[in-house]
Amino acid sequence: MQLSSITIKSQVNTCDEVWDVGFSHHGDRFVASGREGIAICETSSLRTIFTVSTPAQVARCHSWSSDDSKLVTGSFNESTTLSMSGTVLLWDAANGILIKSCPEKFQEPPTACEWLTYDEQSVLIATLQKPYLCEWDITSNKIRWWPETQRRAQDMFLSLDKTQIAVIDDGLCLYVYSANGQLKWKKEFDKRPINVSFAGSSDQVLVTLQDGPILLIDLASENILQRYSGTRTSCWIIRNTVGGKEGELVLGGDSEGFLHAWNKATGQRLIKVDGRHLVCNSISVHPKDPHTILSCGDDGTVKLWKMNWTMGTLETLHHATPAEDIGLRKVSMKGRHNLYNFWHHYIG
Repeated sequence: MQLSSITIKSQVNTCDEVWDVGFSHHGDRFVASGREGIAICETSSLRTIFTVSTPAQVARCHSWSSDDSKLVTGSFNESTTLSMSGTVLLWDAANGILIKSCPEKFQEPPTACEWLTYDEQSVLIATLQKPYLCEWDITSNKIRWWPETQRRAQDMFLSLDKTQIAVIDDGLCLYVYSANGQLKWKKEFDKRPINVSFAGSSDQVLVTLQDGPILLIDLASENILQRYSGTRTSCWIIRNTVGGKEGELVLGGDSEGFLHAWNKATGQRLIKVDGRHLVCNSISVHPKDPHTILSCGDDGTVKLWKMNWTMGTLETLHHATPAEDIGLRKVSMKGRHNLYNFWHHYIG
């Protein structure tokens, strides 16, 4: 299989670094989080629906509920000199109204959050605060801490069937838990892992190593099935994923702003495209259209891409369109310190 082209359909300029981006489960919206807060956009037009108000300016992570009606976010206050205290909040994703705050006031930043159950009653939170993993019961508003990992939880990902949780610490280890909090196994690497995600199914994970390859690991045997090389990641958290019509691609960014695609089965790199992101922090694949992906980076942009699978050559196209032409507007929130002027400027 060969990719013929990747086209930048549109791009959105933001005020500052964008660290993570993710489509809703229906794909009609996406959320972007970063140094200046969180914003939800309409996929078809890139129109900003609303910005989410957070008491802490820096938005580290987010997660959509299964029906896209709610959004849970993790943030921290970067301006605090003694510690970067964190908070986790539950929002109404239709209108941006705050529903509830997590009762735990974290002394260290939350690093990831995932909905543990389909009934949307429980959220798992990874944090840099001991013992690093906690479960927030939305109904009772109580916290249950999970067994402690050896080091701080740097990243976390929940399998699609919600049966397994993969966690990496800020050392050298990968942990795999069952949904009830039992540690199933632990694996140590010779390089620091900086990102983990499930590779489409619940029996394989992708682990990105610092300045090393991306590894495809089988959870049953703990064996490394494939390696994907050619990226530079330095110490940044680069969120990679699986894409393609049948999950046959591994998609990733790097610390130089490039987007990469590999054949999942063979490990062959198929494309390398300059995303002009400075650092490409995250990639998200549309849940219903595998040709459409989002990327974001330290240049403050979110870009919507179109991938094609027809010819054997690669061509990169770039469209520069004024923001007004696609319905974007400048968000002015002067005097309201809990809202942030997240999307602005022009495209191009």
